[in-house]
Amino acid sequence: MDDKTLTLRFWGGVCNTYSVSAKETSDKVTLDLKSKPKHPGRACILIAKQLEEKVTLKEPLDGRKVVDGSTGKTVPLRK
Repeated sequence: MDDKTLTLRFWGGVCNTYSVSAKETSDKVTLDLKSKPKHPGRACILIAKQLEEKVTLKEPLDGRKVVDGSTGKTVPLRK
């Protein structure tokens, strides 16, 4: 993994597709996770599984904090 790639791990429904985007400033990177149904209007079993999405930053993380765009809270980093 390089210093411009972040991997977001989360639990999500098996009937949705997911994408993550990053808004970068000099002191933080805010991640925004979006989901949409694979088959809108169709019934879906309510099962979640652990998923991951990657996002490539314009600049290296270099000590900036990572923030959850939906809560505004800092996300703990793991290597």
